[in-house]
Amino acid sequence: MGKWAIVFRILDAESKSQFREKMENKSQDWYSYLFGKLTEDLVKKDDYSRLSENNISFITFNYDRSLEHFLYESLLNSFNNISTEKIKEQLTTLRVIHIFGQVAGLDWQDIFDKIEYRRDINRINLPGIVKNLRIIYEENENIELEEARELISNAQHIFFLGFGYAKENLKVLNIPKILKKGQNIYGTALHLTKKEIKDIQSIFPDMPPPYASYVHIENIDCLMLLRQYL
Repeated sequence: MGKWAIVFRILDAESKSQFREKMENKSQDWYSYLFGKLTEDLVKKDDYSRLSENNISFITFNYDRSLEHFLYESLLNSFNNISTEKIKEQLTTLRVIHIFGQVAGLDWQDIFDKIEYRRDINRINLPGIVKNLRIIYEENENIELEEARELISNAQHIFFLGFGYAKENLKVLNIPKILKKGQNIYGTALHLTKKEIKDIQSIFPDMPPPYASYVHIENIDCLMLLRQYL
């Protein structure tokens, strides 16, 4: 029943989601900023094919598809004379791992059950997609978890965006054990106290001293963190 509630709430939220100029609070629009950084040098018609040069991956504990949808629509609108198939090819090079699954695949994705973004929830077979979701207690059934850990272990820069640093989630990712010396870590800690931020920084004790030079956990939101360090 919990999974049913999750699916219903996420699909309902997707139907009401707004991006770019339609957002209520544009000061938190880190999706647009990120897309701008990924494409800032893509100025010619055929430059869309260089999106794959961005060595970036996304690992999320969320079930929604808003990021993938946003990137697809943004790239499609930025290069409107390019076929959807070519846009799709580029986006598949940006790895997005949903640790506990996602409600469904999008129309352009070559994955399990597909549901178009913002589809009328009354036209969706909810029992058919509930199986796409996992919870933390089903960790051992997650075939993508090892890939996520490997991506984190090999990353030069790691960004924690809107992450709560819960012990359970850190344990799932095997953090800090998989981290290596020389990695740069950046994380949001919006509205947390100095002591709470210091406690989060202490999660990474194996970083080369002084670890503060490599770990940047700050009382700012996702957009400000990307603007400052991306």
